[in-house]
Amino acid sequence: MKKFFKNNADNLILGFILVLAFILRVYKLPEIPFMNDEFSAIFRTNYNSFSELIEKGIKVDGHPPAIQVFLFYWIKIVGTSETWLKLPFILFGVISVFFVYKIAKEWFGVSSAVVIAVVIACLQYPIMYSQIIRPYGSGLMLILVFTYFWNKIIFHSDQNKLFNIIGFAVTGALSAYDHHFALLQVAVIGFSGLFLVKRKELLKYILANIAIVILYLPNLSIFFAQLELKGVEGWLGKPENGFIFNYLGYIIQFSWLVGISMALIIVLGIFLKPFEITNRKLFILLSIIWFVVPFLIGFFYSKYVSAVIQYSVLIFALPFLLFAVFGWIRNNSLKFRIIVGFVLSLICIYSLIYERKHYKIFYNSSYELIVKKAKEVTDSLGAKSCITVFSYSLNDSISTPARAFKYYANKYHYNTPYIIADSPADYKNLQISLENFKGNYVYYGYLSSANPEVYSIIKNYFPYIKTEINCAGGDLVILSRTPTDFKNENIIITNNSFEGKVADWSDYNSAFLIDSIASNGKNSYKFDSISEWGPAFVDTLFKIATKNDYVDITVDVMPLGTFTTAQLVSSIDMDTVNVEWRGSQFSNFNMKENKWTTVSLSIKLPDLRSEDLNSLIKVFIWNSEKQNFLIDNFKVCVRKGNPILYWIVNKEVESK
Repeated sequence: MKKFFKNNADNLILGFILVLAFILRVYKLPEIPFMNDEFSAIFRTNYNSFSELIEKGIKVDGHPPAIQVFLFYWIKIVGTSETWLKLPFILFGVISVFFVYKIAKEWFGVSSAVVIAVVIACLQYPIMYSQIIRPYGSGLMLILVFTYFWNKIIFHSDQNKLFNIIGFAVTGALSAYDHHFALLQVAVIGFSGLFLVKRKELLKYILANIAIVILYLPNLSIFFAQLELKGVEGWLGKPENGFIFNYLGYIIQFSWLVGISMALIIVLGIFLKPFEITNRKLFILLSIIWFVVPFLIGFFYSKYVSAVIQYSVLIFALPFLLFAVFGWIRNNSLKFRIIVGFVLSLICIYSLIYERKHYKIFYNSSYELIVKKAKEVTDSLGAKSCITVFSYSLNDSISTPARAFKYYANKYHYNTPYIIADSPADYKNLQISLENFKGNYVYYGYLSSANPEVYSIIKNYFPYIKTEINCAGGDLVILSRTPTDFKNENIIITNNSFEGKVADWSDYNSAFLIDSIASNGKNSYKFDSISEWGPAFVDTLFKIATKNDYVDITVDVMPLGTFTTAQLVSSIDMDTVNVEWRGSQFSNFNMKENKWTTVSLSIKLPDLRSEDLNSLIKVFIWNSEKQNFLIDNFKVCVRKGNPILYWIVNKEVESK
């Protein structure tokens, strides 16, 4: 037995890592929910023919066709079960661990291979992207298999020549059909080979690369059609200068424990019983180039042309970053790699579960939980006691969120009437519904794309929180008319009721004060045909709020006589550059002559850059049409936001 273990120790270690990779990915597989992009992919398979799929399901998207075509046929076989749809992608992730080990073992030795395989097996980044039915887990696998064949052609050209060339061409083409960044990775690797291939094999190598191009030609019509699309810059911001540091933090799960452990392993691996591999420095140099070039192209294209770079698209270059970092390990001791592999896997798994809370947060989809809890709350409280409001893009019935809502409403048999609050056009109806509702509670479920004013509008009528649950990508909250035990985290920064001088507000002409009508206190402030601008609040943003907060601005308005509209405005400025300008039209609210109505405007700080918090915020009313109306009770409040709203790319993991 001892002899068997000694002779097969490395295979047993690899087997252990592969089993671990599978378990971490398949854990509670039926409970892994679909994300927005997955729903989009599923909904774009419901076509009667392949040509219809290409025209309506692929050309309208920004990705190459491979995964969409695969799903088109796979769904016909297994349906839309989370388990069966996700299982192939989980297997792609496990296969990636196998090939990253094989490549690293030949290039840097077994110890490096063990460490790199453990990282790919146990860190959230590669785990999560092999748990979703998108082109990232599949692309990672294809790039690694492509690199495996590339290595065979370049450094083992005397072995299985035809098989390796065919494998190289096919996996290169499949990578190109998988994702545009995978195509870029193939191009960088393929070009590098021109400088390393043996002279007598150069022609065959060039022909193999030409074969990849030929195999890709059928996709050109799709590629050019997708170029005409707006792309992702509508929702993806341009990268900040510190993007690479945030990315490195993301790889190690924002964990000092993981980062320090990896650093110690590198140091120990270099100095304890070192051994040399002839081409180690060459392979490290190649790995650096194969990571840096795609990264720089993506970064500068995103910075100066159109935003495309995000953590997901860099997963194809991730193995080469790991090669460049851990390729320096020179210890070849079996004891070293057993201890290091075991300890590192424990640390990564601990961080995955307890620091990143992957299985707690990722497995609680906002799409599903909002609908599921709505059913539970309305069943327990009753429709007469609780009214339901959704900000779920339901006005657009063919949108991905709306179709996902229908999917979960059918799953949980949810058919209770609800109010839609997706856009400013819905604010007036929302106010009327809340004013007329006699019950004590409001259930509000909203996605990260929701207009932030909706929460503020509801809170004007139902000011107390009964329950709040944060999700990645959304929130759900039950608000009450009457006080509750829930801690109120709203902070009133300022309240100008025009009773005198208020700090951080501009001076105003007392001639515009009205002492006979007020919603709060004794005075109100009048706008008329000669007043376009009124009192303004100005302060530095970071003094009043933090990155996860919302700034809620409200003002009571009473129209006088003929009234069309004015607007409540916030302007965030960094020196002379406007960072964000928002306006909330009075006409979107339930305006009635000689009646007070509260107008709301909210700023979602998580959508701003960190450095933008150094900007000045200015709040004011713009009476552009010189209308007659009164204002009072002008408030600026800060509401604590959801710290895991953008958890996938952020390090905050504390939830309510």
